[in-house]
Amino acid sequence: MKKQESMLKAKKRPKKRTLFLVSAYVAIIAATLIYIISVGSVYEEKILLWNDNPRAEDFKIEIADESVLSLDSVEIVDDGTEKNAKLMFKAKSLGKTDVEIINTKDNEDDAGTISILFAVLPGNVVFNTYEYNFNGIHILMPSFGAIMFLTIIVLCYSFIKKIKNHDFSYSMVSMGGGLIYCLSLIISFILFNIFVTEKMEITSLYEIMAISMTNGLELSSALFPFLLLFSAAIGISNIWLVIKEGFRPVNLLGFVLGAALSAGFAAMMLLWLSDYEGSTTDYLLSMLLTIAVSYTFCYFCEMLISTVVCSVIAVKHKVPYNIDYIIILGCAIRKDGTPTPILKGRIDRAIEFEKKQYESTGRHAYFVPSGGQGSDEVISEAECIKRYLIEQGISRERILSEDKSVNTYQNMEFSKRVIEEHCEDIDNAGVVFSTTNYHVFRGYTIAKKVNMKVHGLSAKTKLYFFPNAFVREFIGLLVAEKRRHIIYLLTVISVNLAMGVLLMI
Repeated sequence: MKKQESMLKAKKRPKKRTLFLVSAYVAIIAATLIYIISVGSVYEEKILLWNDNPRAEDFKIEIADESVLSLDSVEIVDDGTEKNAKLMFKAKSLGKTDVEIINTKDNEDDAGTISILFAVLPGNVVFNTYEYNFNGIHILMPSFGAIMFLTIIVLCYSFIKKIKNHDFSYSMVSMGGGLIYCLSLIISFILFNIFVTEKMEITSLYEIMAISMTNGLELSSALFPFLLLFSAAIGISNIWLVIKEGFRPVNLLGFVLGAALSAGFAAMMLLWLSDYEGSTTDYLLSMLLTIAVSYTFCYFCEMLISTVVCSVIAVKHKVPYNIDYIIILGCAIRKDGTPTPILKGRIDRAIEFEKKQYESTGRHAYFVPSGGQGSDEVISEAECIKRYLIEQGISRERILSEDKSVNTYQNMEFSKRVIEEHCEDIDNAGVVFSTTNYHVFRGYTIAKKVNMKVHGLSAKTKLYFFPNAFVREFIGLLVAEKRRHIIYLLTVISVNLAMGVLLMI
């Protein structure tokens, strides 16, 4: 018992990959801030000129509060293609000040006066509230790219490792969803910059917001066919489930999720299509809200995609022929005590695998029928399975029954105890469970909860069970990995709040 407790405590410690990723994030963000602070105390304002002989002396600069900002230099730059007046401002202390740039040699081509509100932020960073930029803003996209690249590498490595270790769990789904999300973000950003903006350099926060909003909405639109197909599938699935299995709340999960997805997509489209006639700040804040909603919508949609992908991978996983114990998960039996088609499929799959293993390796496995007796059942599910196994020629000596469980969690927990009583070291024993294909992934997640390493065998069943099973696992993912989802939501909110604060300056 103490050994198990120490193992559970050890599992709660952050993994090296997580620590590496967090450390890398902190290092990249810190390096970005240090760079911005190191170059942000000066600000260059360029003014395009059209007159023939511009001079620095033609410009008169009026700074309302010279304790906040000072003019460092005025220079005329002519690169042969265009002429610019380059004005360098330098931060002095925190605060805001209005600056008027007056071209005394005014003509019909050059604007006479330009008014800009500057703010000096913590770190003495000069922020142009008119253009929403600062010196060093170009570092933001490379920093974002570095964070995305590292995240993709770590998630890809972790996801592949989980597949190799047949560690099918909610953390695997979360990793898969995060990987799909990061890949789709980085690819769509690159494509957007290549085909739409035709440049990779960012010159203002407004550009970042515009690109982010458009990218998020385009990404959401790209997911729409999947959402439409999935919503249709779960709708049809739920109708069939109600017809075949009867009216139960669990059989309506698909309708609930379909409604939630439709509502999320509709809210996002309404935000996008809304015509804001208020101030510029109101419009920018509406952009931030659209960004937050669209990226959160995409995040959870891609978690749903990952749920489907991981469930299919779990079903397709090839079990090695080194198994010592086969747990057969029970389910409802007939009134005469014989197995239903679903339960019969699970038992037959277990027998089929054991037969192939013996033919390949000469190694027999023990069968562990698992399932208690329901109030409407004449015998326990375990006894029903045992009788069927004996009818198929399996000797009683190779059957270890577990007849107390009432749900899948207890199936795994009590079967583990039966196996532990039969063998000295379950950690070195090969264990597999046999269940219906739509239930395989859930079996893996519950086995992980009871700290039992297993493989899963899938028995075929009707396709209409699958979509609702995906919905159940998706809801399970939201609950089991709520900490990761909360961290993501808090990150989105924090970034948007930070942007909002800058916009309100």
